[in-house]
Amino acid sequence: MDALRSESGARLELAEAFAEARWHFEYLIVGIPLGLGALGLARLILPGGPRDNEAALRALPLLLLATGCVLKLVATALTLGSGGSGGTFFPMTVMGALAGGAFGEVLHAAMPGITAPSGAYAMVGMGGAVAALTRGPLTGLMMVTCTIASGLCHALVERKAGGDVHALRRTPVKGLVTWVEPVGPELSVLVLRERLLTAPVAALPVRATDGQLVGVVPNAGHFSFQSPFPPAMTRPEFPPSQAPAGFDRVAFQPVLHAEILTFLRASLRSSKS
Repeated sequence: MDALRSESGARLELAEAFAEARWHFEYLIVGIPLGLGALGLARLILPGGPRDNEAALRALPLLLLATGCVLKLVATALTLGSGGSGGTFFPMTVMGALAGGAFGEVLHAAMPGITAPSGAYAMVGMGGAVAALTRGPLTGLMMVTCTIASGLCHALVERKAGGDVHALRRTPVKGLVTWVEPVGPELSVLVLRERLLTAPVAALPVRATDGQLVGVVPNAGHFSFQSPFPPAMTRPEFPPSQAPAGFDRVAFQPVLHAEILTFLRASLRSSKS
């Protein structure tokens, strides 16, 4: 009996070792062709690339559309069949867009006068592939609709910006800010009314008698309104814990809390009345 148990245990260990070796062998067999294919067509096989966008914009030739669709299908099947994780949703969108784009290129070349550009077929193919995967036609329809809406918004934004997407990099701050002269507390209401009517903005800054702008905290920075951090977190390499020069965060916190409480009480009182 002991010998039988020992033999059964040895067979079980051998089976487990064989299963583990088979698992590593499957990954090796799958990884080699995928790695070699990714060297030449990384944008089509590896995740994260703009294949569907390029197909919709007709930025890929027919050969690359057809080849990419087949290779993406093979790569996804090998990855999932070997036990790897890669998902099915995004690979299906890429395959649908590439297949639709390839079909559109052939159809548009054969009948250019009565067919739409291949980018339209790429979007429809992407939605159809997602609908087939999820068994939800409305899901694919909504995806195509959202893609079209996103493309229209992008085109309108670029058109409004004059087609220059780097305009903000060359625009100085003074080109985006409207500079107006502050008003003092002694200014009469009639003069203030005229200033507001003729000003290019809807509000005017107020300068107090001491020269400081009302409603502006002097020397405050981006993280100044946060509560003080514990000593263990207060260090130079942690910017939120550092206060700008000339600003006392500990002394400012009670003033801030009192002003917030006063504002809330006044707002609640006016809403009740």
